[in-house]
Amino acid sequence: DEREGGERQTLNFGHTIRRGLESRAVEFHRTMPHRIAVGMGMLCSLHWSAQNAATSEIESQLKQAALRIRTWLAAGASEPMNQALNDFDARAMWNLMLKDKKNDQQLVLDVVLEDIGKALWNRPLTFDSFESYWTAALSILSR
Repeated sequence: DEREGGERQTLNFGHTIRRGLESRAVEFHRTMPHRIAVGMGMLCSLHWSAQNAATSEIESQLKQAALRIRTWLAAGASEPMNQALNDFDARAMWNLMLKDKKNDQQLVLDVVLEDIGKALWNRPLTFDSFESYWTAALSILSR
C-alpha cells in the first residue's frame, strides 16, 4: 500500500520485484505463486542490499540469507522459478515494476536491508542497478 508508514513498510521487502515476476507470468498465460515470486524478489533485493553493505561482515550475512532463500526455492519451487528465469527480460520486468502504485513514472522504489533485520524503505532503484542485481541473483538461482 503506497500509504503505508513505519515498520509495516518492511513487509514490502521483495514485493516490488514480485509484482514484475507475477505480471510477467500473466503475459505468458502462466501463474506464478505469490510466495515464489516474493522469495525471488527477496533474493534479488538481498543482492542489492549486499552490494551496498557498510561492512564485509554485513555483506556476507546478506549473501548467506540469499543462499538460504535459494535453497528453499530450489527445494519446493523449481518449476515456477525456472519458468520465471526463462521468461525474464530486464526491460519488460522494469516496465511492469514501474506500474506498482508506490512508484512514479521513471523511478522504482524498493526496500533494501542495511543489516539483517534493519530495513530502509522507498529506496530508489535504477534500471541499471536492477539489471545488475538481478544478474547477481540469477547466478545463484541458476545453480
